[in-house]
Amino acid sequence: MVRVGGKAGYMNKKGEIVIEPQYSRADSFEHGLAFTQRGTPGKMFVFKDGTTRSTPDIGVRAWIDKAGHVVPREEASKILKRANDGYYEGLKAVRQVRAPYPYGFIDLKGRQVIPFKFEKVHKFSDGLAAAQSNGVWGFIDKTGKWVIPPQYENVDSFSEGLACVLLMDPNKDKSSASLNIQKMMDSQFQQMESAKETFK
Repeated sequence: MVRVGGKAGYMNKKGEIVIEPQYSRADSFEHGLAFTQRGTPGKMFVFKDGTTRSTPDIGVRAWIDKAGHVVPREEASKILKRANDGYYEGLKAVRQVRAPYPYGFIDLKGRQVIPFKFEKVHKFSDGLAAAQSNGVWGFIDKTGKWVIPPQYENVDSFSEGLACVLLMDPNKDKSSASLNIQKMMDSQFQQMESAKETFK
């Protein structure tokens, strides 16, 4: 969030203003929505005897999306309700019955955003989800593209940039390693010297 001349708006991680400052109140985005208010919010006064008195809000309240468009209250309520029903980072894993590759993902509006093409999946965390293909695990982004190709026997979800994985190593019964995703991406997943590794 950014404030200019007493008005609040929103900027991205690059510091670019993406929604012009125009609100007297602008909450943080959660599940793709933010609560905003234009006008003057009410004030609360506390008297010496401990009693309080509030003035009414003057203005328009609304939920907005990340493009700054107003989202109708009923739709916002549905999105927020779904967000508490198995959604992680705005996406939910769903399963098709009797399908060779039963798992995909839907968004908060119930739209399929990642096709049903995975044998198993984990929830999204740190922008990635573990997914299994041909019995081997890797990690996909929110478009369904492989960020870390399938190459592991088993994996945990990423947390704070790290994930524990079980390597496909024919010479060892078990090998586990913690991978630093940023280092992996910067070196196209070829350099693991800087990652935390633990072998059992």
